[in-house]
Amino acid sequence: MIQVTTFACGGIAIGTFLSHAIADAPAAATFISSWAALTRKCGEEAPCPNFDASFVFPQSVAYPREATFLGMLKPFVKKGIWQSRRIVFDASAI
Repeated sequence: MIQVTTFACGGIAIGTFLSHAIADAPAAATFISSWAALTRKCGEEAPCPNFDASFVFPQSVAYPREATFLGMLKPFVKKGIWQSRRIVFDASAI
């Protein structure tokens, strides 16, 4: 939905509403940027959409690619024999 409001002073405000079920934030931003470029008619081409996640959410240097969950646990886990036990209680015991 698009709402255009004109003011007595000659000003204008354009508001948009877009359901996330139709488009996400990068798609909405690309649509609005393309719309603005076309209405300016300044000779610029409308921007091509870039939906690469690394472009929208750049990798933080604080968390390198090698910092996986298992990689972070490795210093705390010793190699050896593993055991697992299962303890089952009857409902009446609880």
